[in-house]
Amino acid sequence: MISTEETKLRGYTIKYTNSKEYHSIKDEIFNTNSYFADIRDENPVIVDFGAHIGLSVIYFKLQFPKSKIYAYEANPTAFEILNENIFTNNLSDVTAYNLFVDTHKGIREVHQDKQGDWLSTTSYISGSWKGTEATSPITIESADAKEIINGILNENGRIDLLKIDIEGFETKILDHIKEDLNSIESLVVEFHPNNSKSFSKIASILSKQYRRVRYIQEGRDVKSPDLGDLFIINCAK
Repeated sequence: MISTEETKLRGYTIKYTNSKEYHSIKDEIFNTNSYFADIRDENPVIVDFGAHIGLSVIYFKLQFPKSKIYAYEANPTAFEILNENIFTNNLSDVTAYNLFVDTHKGIREVHQDKQGDWLSTTSYISGSWKGTEATSPITIESADAKEIINGILNENGRIDLLKIDIEGFETKILDHIKEDLNSIESLVVEFHPNNSKSFSKIASILSKQYRRVRYIQEGRDVKSPDLGDLFIINCAK
């Protein structure tokens, strides 16, 4: 297990491996409220594809204390810390899965940070989504996103929020589950530059399914995002 540091965030105890990564993700989630969802139900069902060490899970629990959360994380080290952060903070109704969310079941080769402490960039792309980071391959079990969603829908009757942050694989997953989006009330997606060629297709899919589609880049709402950099797509029915 890689060494960790510990801090406090909104009353929660958070373990993490890399200070720069932690503060970057914390700012994106907590300071810009990019993941905010206008959900009226006090007991929402939330699915988190790419939960990392659990900052998104903490954010959702702060917003919806009675929520039921299904958290998926591919990186084995991040998954261990995610579980620690869930246990340490006594988070109820949170279930974590060490799986790569894919278009099919199987075993997937993914690429993680070569130094081992920058855990959020684990990607199916060698060199991470930028193609320039130093990474090394690992193999991990993959799960079919459509099967995951249909299973959760069958169990709960609804999904109030789906969050996707899977380092460059988001367009493939969105295209794979597009028929299921009519059963998902809110959607938050982190969009990566390597998907710029498929942006118009994804934007068309989302505009047909959601009444409100926001683009959030560098903490600000924008009408036309710069496809050369990361941005958040926040959708609601």
